Amino acid sequence: MPPFPNPRCPLALGLALVAVLTLAGCGPTTAQESEPFHSTLLERDFILHSYVPAEHGGELPVVLVLDGNSMFDPVVEALEQGLARGELEPAVVIGIAYAGSQNARNTDFTPVPDDRIPDSGGASQYFDFVEQELLPHLESRFPISRSKEDRALFGHSFGGLAGAYALFERPELFGRYGLASPSLWYGDGITYSWEETRAAGSREWPVTIWMSTGAWEGAEMAGGFEFLDTKLRSRNYTGLRYESALIPAQGHLGSFTESLQRATEFVLKKEEQP
Repeated sequence: MPPFPNPRCPLALGLALVAVLTLAGCGPTTAQESEPFHSTLLERDFILHSYVPAEHGGELPVVLVLDGNSMFDPVVEALEQGLARGELEPAVVIGIAYAGSQNARNTDFTPVPDDRIPDSGGASQYFDFVEQELLPHLESRFPISRSKEDRALFGHSFGGLAGAYALFERPELFGRYGLASPSLWYGDGITYSWEETRAAGSREWPVTIWMSTGAWEGAEMAGGFEFLDTKLRSRNYTGLRYESALIPAQGHLGSFTESLQRATEFVLKKEEQP
């Protein structure tokens, strides 16, 4: 496990992002539809922003985007541009946003409690909500596939950490991931122990992963990214489709637009015909 000598810097970035995302309540400009959704399991209210491509046939992949008020638009814009070029497969995009002034990302996106983060450690319950309440609702409302191979999860910062948790600890839910600036420092680098457990098991791992971080994000963020990136590239998993990038000249908040757009282009890229 890599050293994490000074977690205060990424912690401050994470708390700053909470403030930015809380203020970003104006909502996306390209949403086809927005609807309220109440979780009985979490006793929390959400707003679901949805995008369905104009022309499609049959069941489509679905991309769930955490922090939906801020992160939904870059994904939709990249998808629409890729569809226009004929390079991406059509997909439904769902932005999961907290309703009103609610913002429980410190709880929902963190896998274990941390004394520095109030009310942290609720990721397990959050993904129970995703599995038991959210996905059944989406499958009843939208023309989406029920196969995990056709489900993608995108998140930034703590949202990227939540994506890493789902990747290793709830692998039955998703087959594609966009991890933008994941907070891998969290929990003394608990993500690396998950990866070690994964590596000790089957070499067969049919999953698609995009991971990125900003080049100016600081030593803890960059170091964590590089450590996990090196591990994933060295394992020689069978079936793993993986790509990563350092977003040049960008810090934590400045990198998410390009990160999510490139994740969309990678995760939804059409398979080349033989």
